Parts: sequence; structure tokens; C-alpha cells
Amino acid sequence: RKAHAAGEPSQLISDVQRPAVSDWLIRPLVIGRMPTIIFGQAGSGKSMLGLAAALDIQAGDGRLLGIPVTEQHNVLWVDCEFDSWEHRKRAEALLGGGNEIPPIRYIWAESMSLEAQVYRLEREIDEHKIGFLVVDSVNGMLGGEPESAERALAFFGALDRLQVGALCIAHEKKDSDHMMPFGSSVFYNRARVIWYVNGRQEDGSDELNVGLFNRKSNTTRRGRPMGFRMAFANDLAGDAVSIT
Repeated sequence: RKAHAAGEPSQLISDVQRPAVSDWLIRPLVIGRMPTIIFGQAGSGKSMLGLAAALDIQAGDGRLLGIPVTEQHNVLWVDCEFDSWEHRKRAEALLGGGNEIPPIRYIWAESMSLEAQVYRLEREIDEHKIGFLVVDSVNGMLGGEPESAERALAFFGALDRLQVGALCIAHEKKDSDHMMPFGSSVFYNRARVIWYVNGRQEDGSDELNVGLFNRKSNTTRRGRPMGFRMAFANDLAGDAVSIT
């Protein structure tokens, strides 16, 4: 107990060793080792982008988003939005028929806060050599009101304990200024990289135009806006989604 209260001893910065995940995974979209937040309205394409990024990181290439992946890592998707079957269907649609899905692992959050799941997530990370998390969504894994600074701090405390990078998918407050995720200002302050996702789709259209706007980057200058086009198709071979 005394050792826990004392905390970790000091160390020389010059002696610090390079961590397993140390820099950008998908520059300038997703950073390793520290939390990245993407946020936007429902239907903006943020979860599909998150899945494409996760598949690219797991595979160690940039085939889906067209942006090189600097390091391959095993990915664990922690979800309270869609079940595992929905993600399999989406992954198959993104990759195309006949292509093997990279071995991303999935766990259902069971309506619990991220803080309450730390022990089982630590087991998963250790057993399966996980190097990166996707959390979908932040607002569903707080265990309280999104506006609560205490709940937000507990969320980031859980991420700190897990010691892996994380892409955190969050909602946007309706009629907001598109600058911050829904909830406490802690989300803006603690995230290292934040992107606002704006999706536009005409009624009856098979295309979703997605704009990404970098609201924060602590490690380098903010990135330029990015745009993706998601094209949805359905035929005898099944559903297909292409991102260009």
C-alpha cells in the first residue's frame, strides 16, 4: 500500500526507452500510444472510417484509406454501438469478396464504463498482444453524464492504464460549432489528436462524401482537411463499400 501511494520513482529523460508504439500509425489521422478522437453527427461515416483505419493498422498497410501505416499492430475493437456480426459484414464490404479479414478482435462493452472493464481489457491485451484499441463510442462508455469532468477523467485514466494507443469515436453535440466532441472539455484537453467528421449524402444517393477537419494536434502542426468518398453498392455478390 505504501509503495502504491509513493508512485513510480523519477527517471532521467535521457534514459527513457522507445515504447513499442511510439509515433503516428496513420499520419496525420491516427497517433500511436496516445488517444485520438474522431467525432461527428450520426451517419457521418465516422465508424466506417474507424473500421477502415483499424483494418489497415491490423494488416499493416494502407489499402483502404490510401494512407501508409507506419507500424502494424494487433487491434481490439471495444464496442457498445454495433454487434460483432455488423462489423464482420462491414469489413467484408470494405475488403471485397474473397479477401480475408485481418484478425481484429472484438469485445462487447456490456453497457459498462471503460473504467469498469480495465481488468478484462488488460487480459485481452496481454493474451493477444494487442497494440491498439478502437472505442466505439466514448459517450456510451463513461458510466455517467458526458458533461461530467469526473467521468471523462476516469475514461482517460482507464486508457492510461491500458498503455496502448486508442482511436476513440465520439458524438457531436447537436447544433454545436463543430469544434469539440460532445461532453466535458476534458475530452478536448486530454486527447492528443482530434478530427471532426462531416458527412454529406443526398437522399437516394449511393455515395457519402466525408470531410475531416483537424481540430487539435499536440505532437505536430494541425493537418490539412481531408476528404473521402464512400460508395455503397449491392449486387448478387453482396454489399460493397469503396473509400476513395
